[in-house]
Amino acid sequence: MDFLPVIMQFRPVIMQFRPVIMQFGPLRFSTGRYEPGFVHRHGPKGPALLGAAEPGAMATVWVLLLTSEPVIVSVVGRLATTYGIDVRTSLSAPGPPGLVLVGFDQVTDGPNLPGAASGVPRLLLAAGPPDERLWRAALEMRAEQVVPLPEAEHLLDARLARLAEGLRPGRAPVIGVIGGCGGAGASVLAAALARSAAPAMPTLLVEVDQFGGGADLLLGAEDEPGLRWPDLVSARGRLLPGSLFGSLPLIDGVHVLAAARSGPVEELPAAAVSAVLDSARAEYGAVLIDLPRRLDEAAGAAVRALDTCLLVIPAEVRATAAAQRVAASLRPLVGDLRLVVRGPAPTGLSALSICTALDLPLAGLLRPEPRLKSALDRGEPPGLHPRGPLARFCGDLLRRGLLSQGLLQ
Repeated sequence: MDFLPVIMQFRPVIMQFRPVIMQFGPLRFSTGRYEPGFVHRHGPKGPALLGAAEPGAMATVWVLLLTSEPVIVSVVGRLATTYGIDVRTSLSAPGPPGLVLVGFDQVTDGPNLPGAASGVPRLLLAAGPPDERLWRAALEMRAEQVVPLPEAEHLLDARLARLAEGLRPGRAPVIGVIGGCGGAGASVLAAALARSAAPAMPTLLVEVDQFGGGADLLLGAEDEPGLRWPDLVSARGRLLPGSLFGSLPLIDGVHVLAAARSGPVEELPAAAVSAVLDSARAEYGAVLIDLPRRLDEAAGAAVRALDTCLLVIPAEVRATAAAQRVAASLRPLVGDLRLVVRGPAPTGLSALSICTALDLPLAGLLRPEPRLKSALDRGEPPGLHPRGPLARFCGDLLRRGLLSQGLLQ
């Protein structure tokens, strides 16, 4: 018997009491007294975010250039220097490139991209006017654009200018959360982190896992009006300013972009994910992404946009073994990968032992929260109780713990 329709039948009744719960649940200590309710506040007193840089700090953005054609090398080098973008000819740098530039001389026998750059946006460059073989190669390698040089130098200039926008101080940090095994609690942690960041800055929670239960349902926003992923699958390039902020469901200060919970499951286009996240960094103060364990092209595009990725696993032997494969798939795509270990440990397996086994630094130890599952079923959002282990963990991770771990340089 399918119990989901029965459960969902009673959820509206439960949600009628949400205003009462929210009135007394999220108490916030401020100015020496407890104040009920949610306060949306901007300013320097909010939590410092994981992966956020100090004012004036510059991110490292680089492009991978694969060609031996002198004209292409000269034009790319000159334009990249204008925008302060590094040009490299191999994958020697930590993390993936922001863009791959492939000369037509390198694809005469078919595209042959390095594995770590297989899902990165790419352009096909040619010295001289294009011909039929060039367009065929562009289709085979899924190039964004064909750029004949030097005639169409302005196209390459515009694309590098877009890439250079990621160097600007003040763009929102993007934090991904992924489970090392099934049922690790990554979705719950991502939602709780978003709620913890929301009082200090505009915050967006993005659900990339199309087989998830719905990030809007997890936050209690399933009936809130606004766009979901099916409405944005055609997004490409640069969205109009405010396209997300004014169109997505909003609850308790968190905007949420959720997957559909009904109808056929359709794969998200990687280009749509890249376009949405690029716009989100400009519109929000923090972006949290709930990632699936299996990385398809869309999830890969999301991982490449991350400043930091949190890998969540229970303190169990089999969970650690499963997380090894997940970590291996993430390492080539994200430069800052950290571990969140969720207790309790049934056999006494320590967080240090797990970090050693996975060769990853520890972001934090998340202690169990009593009756969390039943609270979620009642419609309470994750991290509702400010003194609970989950809310305290998120607050500590976003405020004090990051400085001591050297994440803010």
